[in-house]
Amino acid sequence: LLSLSLKHPGEYMIQRTLELHSTVQTTDFCRAWEEIARNTAILRTRIMQCRDVGPLQLVLNEDIQWTHTIGLNEHLEEDKKSPMEVGKPLARYAIVTDNTGARRWFV
Repeated sequence: LLSLSLKHPGEYMIQRTLELHSTVQTTDFCRAWEEIARNTAILRTRIMQCRDVGPLQLVLNEDIQWTHTIGLNEHLEEDKKSPMEVGKPLARYAIVTDNTGARRWFV
């Protein structure tokens, strides 16, 4: 799927959204998700191209790189334009708010 997604950016990716309840603190949510990622290898996986053996699946010990932005539809469109590439994380994480700041989504 990675090679197909390189040929057809955006076609082989899924964007999931979860609206956060107003009582959920963003920092607490992000901290909890980071703990999940630390304990779930697939959330820290990358595909690397190795000259000698071909593609390798690697699990890295690194923190999530969060995106914080405004405008759900705009974020989804921009994110879809960014291809999943060899050596890059297979999952991206964002906290998106609406223009008023009243609603938030985990993407």
